[in-house]
Amino acid sequence: MTKLQKAYSIPTFTGLGIEDDFDDFQPKFTARYAATDDSSVYMTAAKGFREGGFNPLLIGTEFEAYPIDELWSYEIGYKTRFSNGRGSLDVAAYYIDVTAFNGAANVPTPAGLRTVTVPIGEVESYGIELATTYALNENFLVSFTGGTNIAEPTELDPRTSRPTAQEGEQLPAAPEWTARLEGIYTATVFDDMYFRFTLGASGVGPTNFSGAELPTRPALVTRDSYYLFDANASLEWDRYTVSAFIQNAGDETYADGYLDQEVLGAYGATSSGVYYGQQQYFGMSLRVAL
Repeated sequence: MTKLQKAYSIPTFTGLGIEDDFDDFQPKFTARYAATDDSSVYMTAAKGFREGGFNPLLIGTEFEAYPIDELWSYEIGYKTRFSNGRGSLDVAAYYIDVTAFNGAANVPTPAGLRTVTVPIGEVESYGIELATTYALNENFLVSFTGGTNIAEPTELDPRTSRPTAQEGEQLPAAPEWTARLEGIYTATVFDDMYFRFTLGASGVGPTNFSGAELPTRPALVTRDSYYLFDANASLEWDRYTVSAFIQNAGDETYADGYLDQEVLGAYGATSSGVYYGQQQYFGMSLRVAL
């Protein structure tokens, strides 16, 4: 498939227009082998891209436009069902070669310091993904999903700003691993009423955030791993579902984002800022299917 976009921009500060075309070819190849009635192996290779664009506040500079994001992805996986269908296992290994990657940077503009999109360089990402379920009996099901993700630059654009991960460093906003374990108990209360109880635990591995431009401050800030626990109990009948739930049961405090003081200082701030994730919350809900 060929994807084409033509875009126009008329920035306020220069009165100039800019025009460009972004197009590419997106092939995908898949091979699958059924080893048995319950298991199969597959391989895929696909090319992907995302259109480039413009930075209206930087018309007339080297960053007035940014190019297409372009990559090739490869995956090999195995799927199986076992114990007469009570269990399932899906496992896959992947490799992604990004030959053109764009990212965000804070740069001076006629309107002051602004976040714009700039070319970063080349990036590779690889890891393993796993998903499995098993029914211990007719009422209780256990499931696990998880994966690893190493995402690092392999070659940087010489114009890249310092907060970008360097070669051998994990990219910002890319957790090194994620995992979730869940237990689900289901029982019949009456002929047409069902009780369901779900208990879950999630984990997110170390994650980098972009830091500061100045060498006196860290270019990357790392958030440690964190774990969250949740539970949900519900009654379902006819068109109705009544639920009681709790999220982040341990009231874990964790960061979802970071802004360095160097950036916030342009707006008068005297310290760095952190976006925090959802705190503990609980409640009840009623759903009616119309």
